[in-house]
Amino acid sequence: MVSKKTFFLTLSGENINLSKFEIISLFKSKNTKFFNVKLIDRLLIISSEKNISNYIASRAALTHDISELLMVSSIEEHDIIESLKRIDLNKKIENKKSFAVRIQKIGLKDINSEYFERIIGRIIFNKIKKKIRVDLLNPDILFYGVFVKNKFVFGINNAQKIRSNFKPNSLKSRPFFHPSALNPLLARVMVNLSQIKETDIFLDPFCGTGSILIEAFLVGCNKLIGIDINHKMISGAKRNLIKIGVKNMELLLSDSNHIPLRSVSGIATDPPYGRSSSTYKKPLILLIENFFLEMSDLILKNQLITLALPSHIKLVELIDNLYFEIINEFNQYIHSSLTRRIYVIQKK
Repeated sequence: MVSKKTFFLTLSGENINLSKFEIISLFKSKNTKFFNVKLIDRLLIISSEKNISNYIASRAALTHDISELLMVSSIEEHDIIESLKRIDLNKKIENKKSFAVRIQKIGLKDINSEYFERIIGRIIFNKIKKKIRVDLLNPDILFYGVFVKNKFVFGINNAQKIRSNFKPNSLKSRPFFHPSALNPLLARVMVNLSQIKETDIFLDPFCGTGSILIEAFLVGCNKLIGIDINHKMISGAKRNLIKIGVKNMELLLSDSNHIPLRSVSGIATDPPYGRSSSTYKKPLILLIENFFLEMSDLILKNQLITLALPSHIKLVELIDNLYFEIINEFNQYIHSSLTRRIYVIQKK
């Protein structure tokens, strides 16, 4: 029988469902079984057969931290203390010389985090049989708790500051910039939603300045292929990719409706639309419909496409008869005249 571990993650607040699905996609891309998924406000609790915390920390864009779960109690002090007393902390702290306690709260202003850090720290110190010291700056082990709604969730932190440690390559710092370029954070999310693996061949058939290809490279994708009908975009994308060290890439000047490839493993793309983009006088709806006709021959059953479109486009009506189905969709507000809808689409 495979032993399971349970983890809790603090998600970014701007799009909780998108943040949740990004984490689920990362578990799938790692071929790691997961279960008992529960969302409490923006705290995600999930069990799995493996600990892939480091993998999530290296790839996720919309998560702040990930911890191994030790207990869940009510927010009442008595319940918290009694639950802590039932945990065998000595097994958790083997070979550790120092510890600290950090307490956060989501939407509970009346909770005194520092008070509970002291109370819990004292309990841990008294329960541990070996000699150990408190180190608030650089502890060997960080105990981490979150007050959320009527629950106190507590465990051992595996990775923190994931979102703040995500340092996207600023659009304007790249050798080639265009105002239509996709935000690096959203580009990373789209790559993750595609469930791409490091050994896969990754395609962006409307690659533009290379934003999505850059993020695919940064998460370790082995081979990148970009296609664009605009020679200036292909030239600029190449400059951007070379700057960050990409070597195994293929950038093709071609119409995305006539892709000169036999197969790919993962696809994420942001087709041209909006004031600063050009579809070369082709209606966007026709462009997308033809794209899916091309994809039907290029990808295998159950493979995924992550696609961004303006929210007014009714994608389900375009692909209903093309052997594709929408697995999930998310709205992402950009500005007053544009809301992107991010689709995850599967080949039937």
